[in-house]
Amino acid sequence: MPKETKEQMLEKVLSKRRTVPPREIIFLEGQSGNEAYVVLLGEAQVVVEDDLGNSKVISRLGPGEMFGELALLQDNNRRNATVTSEQGCELLVIEQKVFTERLEDADPFLRFVIDHLISHILAWSDRERKH
Repeated sequence: MPKETKEQMLEKVLSKRRTVPPREIIFLEGQSGNEAYVVLLGEAQVVVEDDLGNSKVISRLGPGEMFGELALLQDNNRRNATVTSEQGCELLVIEQKVFTERLEDADPFLRFVIDHLISHILAWSDRERKH
């Protein structure tokens, strides 16, 4: 029997999808967020603005990659970057409620590690924005 992909495992739990047409903004930096996403098809670009207001693509995400989760893990639920899709993409939607329920069931040590990694990611993001 073939091994399931990450996307197939997630789709068993999450059935909501979002189709993003070309050149559409998925969400804006600073917005409140209540969903994370997994790219199923296509590509999403993560864009931040530096201190001078210049936009910079810091990442391109393809099938199997997740984004938007940082907003769900922070107390203020704010988006740290703008995410767009130049060519269009198909996304699996992970709602805040499902995300939080799964995370609350996680081992306390793993939650500690996740919180630690988040602080490093946010610090890196701030440094990247300034360069």
